[in-house]
Amino acid sequence: MIFFFDIATLPITPWKNGAGATREIIAVPSTDAPFLWRASIATLQADGPFSPFPGVDRVITLLAGQPLRLCGGDIDHPLTLWQPWAFPGEWALSSVGIVEPGLDFN
Repeated sequence: MIFFFDIATLPITPWKNGAGATREIIAVPSTDAPFLWRASIATLQADGPFSPFPGVDRVITLLAGQPLRLCGGDIDHPLTLWQPWAFPGEWALSSVGIVEPGLDFN
């Protein structure tokens, strides 16, 4: 079954670091983690750290905006439009190079 939605109707949850917000499309709850899995669209407004999600395999895809980099430790990954990138939720990453607001799917 396919469901259509308007992004404007999804509840907005600001990030703790103030550098963006998330609109959750769907989430499957878990008893021992914030969620078993979820799909969301995030607004990227400024450079800053990603929230850690230990035990969660993450995939991020830039939907709109200028390319940026995800950096942390030995990682310096370019994030470009429509190119998914998978990474462990334990990695301490920050977005770098945000010059205009963008959107990502994760």
